[in-house]
Amino acid sequence: MEPSLELPQQALISCPVGVLTKQSFRHQAALFWFAHSQVYGEAASLRSKVLWVENNLESEPREKDLTWLHQLGAPYLIGKPYYEIFDCPSHGVNVPLNIQAAVAQIIDQFHPDQMIEILDCDMFHLRKAPDYLVADDEILVDAIYEDWHLHSLGQNRDVIAKYFKHGGGFYNGGFVPIIGRAKTIKKILDAWIEIHIDIVQRDFPDKIKWWAGMFALQAACENTQVTMKGINATYIPGKNELEISHHIAHYSVDKIFDKKKQGWPFLKTTNFPGNSYYDCIRSWLESLKQVAQSPTVMEDKWKHWIAKSLLMEHTDESIVANLATKGYSENLVEGEIKKAKSDPYFRGAQDVFVRETAKLQETKIEQLKAEKNNAWLLKTYDKLSRMDESFGEIERIPVPPFKDFVSNYLSKNRPVILQGAMEDWPAYKKWSLKYFREVHGDSTVSIQDGRNSDPNYERNQKFFRKEVLFSDFIERLQQTESSNDFYMTAGNMAQHRESLPEIFADSDSVNIGDGYLAGQTEGSLWIGPRGTVTPLHFDMINNLFCQIRGSKRVRLVPSWSLPWVYNDYHVYSDVDAATPDFEQHPLFENATVYDFVVSAGEILFIPIGWWHHLESLDFSVSITRKNLALLASNSFGAGFIKDSTNFSVGKLD
Repeated sequence: MEPSLELPQQALISCPVGVLTKQSFRHQAALFWFAHSQVYGEAASLRSKVLWVENNLESEPREKDLTWLHQLGAPYLIGKPYYEIFDCPSHGVNVPLNIQAAVAQIIDQFHPDQMIEILDCDMFHLRKAPDYLVADDEILVDAIYEDWHLHSLGQNRDVIAKYFKHGGGFYNGGFVPIIGRAKTIKKILDAWIEIHIDIVQRDFPDKIKWWAGMFALQAACENTQVTMKGINATYIPGKNELEISHHIAHYSVDKIFDKKKQGWPFLKTTNFPGNSYYDCIRSWLESLKQVAQSPTVMEDKWKHWIAKSLLMEHTDESIVANLATKGYSENLVEGEIKKAKSDPYFRGAQDVFVRETAKLQETKIEQLKAEKNNAWLLKTYDKLSRMDESFGEIERIPVPPFKDFVSNYLSKNRPVILQGAMEDWPAYKKWSLKYFREVHGDSTVSIQDGRNSDPNYERNQKFFRKEVLFSDFIERLQQTESSNDFYMTAGNMAQHRESLPEIFADSDSVNIGDGYLAGQTEGSLWIGPRGTVTPLHFDMINNLFCQIRGSKRVRLVPSWSLPWVYNDYHVYSDVDAATPDFEQHPLFENATVYDFVVSAGEILFIPIGWWHHLESLDFSVSITRKNLALLASNSFGAGFIKDSTNFSVGKLD
């Protein structure tokens, strides 16, 4: 932490707030500092202090390597997170309290009359701030947030009215930049914190709770009789036009330089409009290219991925953006794309791909007729199924005799939840993170890690395999409140049988019911935190899904809904069953989605071909059993077309 530096009190010190554990905040702070240095030159260090908090949630590991922070060059302070200094728990809805937490830990370092400017981290200076004249009992805020978010003077006034002590005449609905003297910020700080915490504990929609800090600022100023004065200081792309009075930009909702896009901030700049805001971002991105410390040689697995993406006609831009998240520079990726396109082996594969695609086109009319007939038959079957009054509801029953199970459920391709089978299972009795650590803490296991970097993480799971100590995986689970970034999944079961013999011995001894299982044990093991998601897909086998610990939300779609689930590759669907986009996937509205929760101790029978999407609601351990005692094989994958869709997407008559 650098010492406080002398500066004329009327000069503004800018204080953006960031979180050390979030990569996006690092990029935001780098852009802030680049722009700040461009605007203030040698005085930039005197006129800024980046306020960092250690993390957002208690479950997030703290950043240990701060080399990047020293390399950034911006003056900074690192403070404790909100849940360590305020009387409130670590929770997602409380995360915005880190703004007040950061300010509370630096405010006494400033001279009471020093002018400071509190910012979100996704803001940067376009030009020098004016020498604002701000009285002792007033702050300046940009008033655009009242009409954009809060409506605190109108329809949402009841959110803060209960806190008013002076009739509500001191606030205006504004927010960042928050500009005022240090002593004035300190005067409102306690009320700002207390009211924020109270708002998130009240019965408000999540959106109101997420903006609780903005609402609380209004009430805090009213309580302490600090007048909020509105200024037109902020350019917000997509919300207002850039004006000469705007000395700062807030890019939180910019749809061009979009923080939500994969590969951000390393986006193509060719479509950037020509103004000072985008010119600054463009210059910053160019500077990153010049100093990038990215790998100079690409791993073969990503060269393979580039070739596959090119054959599938993905754009060069999307390939560059995806590999930027892996640390590869734009120049390196573009060079590899160029080499791939000119490589005679790739060109040969491309010729074969084009020829085979042309062959498929030649038979398109015949295929389309067959597909439409198949779709008609399946839709008719769906209509017949809907005549059952219980259609769309999952049945829960005690485990029946195996013969009855086959007659009533398996042979009819009908899902069911079986109850009461697990009470005597060693796995159900013993399994816990403590037990796992005791019996196999020193073993090496394979997990998926880094899933958040790729929306198709399940299809591309081989790229996310990582070997870790089982004890390290367990510790990470204990420290994680919710995540889909890492997960022990069905892959590498042979390896896990060798490395986790006690656990697999427990699972091999399961007894679902007399006569249910036969032969060698076939099945898989899943272990993960709350928040893990397995996207919509189907299995080519009848499956008994056993939930040992925690619970999972399951979305099941009948097997005969195949024409409407956009089966674009192998066993996968292109539809997000949790939040389907009916504009992109209109046919999915024809499908019935069974939506229910499987709890610990329950066994879900997933018939072959039934599409399923699973989301862990707690720390979860699950196993499957596939070695059913059937007269015929339980594997039905032969003949399925892996690399193309089974049905053309089109309107059904």
